[in-house]
Amino acid sequence: MRDRRGELGTSPIKEGVSAADGSYVIRGLPAGDFVIGVNGQKYDDKSPWPPVFYPQTTNRDSAQWLHLDQGLRQTGINLQLASPRKLAILHIETVFEDGSPAFGAGANVENLEGIQRFFVLGLDKQTGKSDQKSVRDVNVYMGETYRIRGFLFEIKSEGETVAAGQRFHMHVRSWKGLSAPVEITGPEVRVRVVLVEEPAPKSQ
Repeated sequence: MRDRRGELGTSPIKEGVSAADGSYVIRGLPAGDFVIGVNGQKYDDKSPWPPVFYPQTTNRDSAQWLHLDQGLRQTGINLQLASPRKLAILHIETVFEDGSPAFGAGANVENLEGIQRFFVLGLDKQTGKSDQKSVRDVNVYMGETYRIRGFLFEIKSEGETVAAGQRFHMHVRSWKGLSAPVEITGPEVRVRVVLVEEPAPKSQ
């Protein structure tokens, strides 16, 4: 469905599951304009079936908009799916320029068009703080090609006593890195991403 800018939303508003014969019904749609697709989320490749949109395109921006009035039904919206892909594991190691491990770094796994398909943060799920890992295991798909963007942020706060009380200064350091294209040719693939520190923003 269209978002506030009139564009295709990043996540589905309704989902359905096809029957054994491939037929499907999506109920409870409000009046409006819609796009029908399989595995159509913009930033998450969560299904083994590759993304496809009606009438038969893998590009969500080329999908056909369908208008639905209140109480109206649309039939004959058929899609042909490619064969399901096989899962693989991408082991992402993040290091600094000197080769030392970049503990707590996260990563975006993107397709060659630069669109995020998988995402992982370098945080402990229980504490919400940076963990002590420099290798992330991400589920990807055999036969696909990706680039990996590694990132790490360090935020420190320092205080000083002034006449009005306590003044705090925030110090932010950030590192980023981008891998070359990585083709998933086996059940497990390893890639190393070198993080380079970005220049500190100039104070105003």
